[in-house]
Amino acid sequence: AISDPRQRPSDKSQAADQKHALFKDPASDFITLLNIWNAFKAAGKKLKTRKKLVRFCQEHFLSFKRMKEWQDICYQIKKILKEHGIENKQTDLPSSGTKDLKSKAYEIGGPAYIAIHQSLLCGYLSNIAHKKEKNIFSAAKGQQAMIFPGSGLFNEAGDWIMAAEFVKTSQLFARTCARIDPAWVEPIAKSLCTYTWSDPRWQKKQGRVAASEQVSLFGLILI
Repeated sequence: AISDPRQRPSDKSQAADQKHALFKDPASDFITLLNIWNAFKAAGKKLKTRKKLVRFCQEHFLSFKRMKEWQDICYQIKKILKEHGIENKQTDLPSSGTKDLKSKAYEIGGPAYIAIHQSLLCGYLSNIAHKKEKNIFSAAKGQQAMIFPGSGLFNEAGDWIMAAEFVKTSQLFARTCARIDPAWVEPIAKSLCTYTWSDPRWQKKQGRVAASEQVSLFGLILI
């Protein structure tokens, strides 16, 4: 429910874009947000005082108020998990500090990237989409969406994406997007998938009938 902490004043739009580019991940807008979070936490540990942390946010065109709201929600979630006996036994996710605001630990295809986006997929199964043409994607249930121009994936998206939301203004836009592997989808959405079989044939060596299987979800063919 918290608005994007990135600020883009009309009179300083170019400067804001340059600072925000320090956080941008070309494969995932979710990782971009995580880079902002990690940089804010690292700055808090390094700078010590509230005044300096406010200045860090101002210099990077981030809303200090919204970043504090992020902190509050994170604290509340951890508290609820602890009350239910679920504690984080791992160290914090890797952070690269304030000089290099992006961490290689989250690169596409890496274990952290896969784990994060498979978790997100559980909540965004109906928001997956397959590339139709540059920046235009076929979405679930016959919809067509364009990647929002402000996304880090604009002009850079792979064949499959998921989005946090679809927003219709001049057209349907996919906002907060990430590249995904369609192979991740079926194990998560198995009960929602549609299975069809074709081309039945006899396999003499195995002594059995075989057929070609097609797996789809909300009208999108996965396999």
